[in-house]
Amino acid sequence: MPQDFDQLKLMENELQWYRDLPVTNIQVPLVFVNDPAACGQFCWPSQAKLVQPNVGLHALKVGHHANSAFLATESRYCELLTVLPTKEQSDKIVALIRLIHIELSRLNHEKELQWIQQRGEYVAGMVLVNTGQYEDSFLLRCE
Repeated sequence: MPQDFDQLKLMENELQWYRDLPVTNIQVPLVFVNDPAACGQFCWPSQAKLVQPNVGLHALKVGHHANSAFLATESRYCELLTVLPTKEQSDKIVALIRLIHIELSRLNHEKELQWIQQRGEYVAGMVLVNTGQYEDSFLLRCE
């Protein structure tokens, strides 16, 4: 039991570290495998796809320096989601799993913003401000 507590505390600390880590740089956009201008609007992944790192139409190029922090963070979140359910379930573990899902959604929101910018879907001369708030009901979903 104390070893599980220590592992859980380490995971909480690691998750906080990843949450504080910048995953994108405003001066160095993410590099997608597919061309956003040619591939249409951003479609949000299903819950099942959300927990699979770097898959689908909006996958990022592996090995490109602009994507390194994003991909490392996304991969680690998905890895933690495979480890946590194997632990004895507690309120703390359920809360961590929920937080990781929120963080994966936040990462995909960042990817969506980058996709939209690279498609040119913004008014020239206007500043796009990421407030971190969005309505789930307005998002396109792709299966």
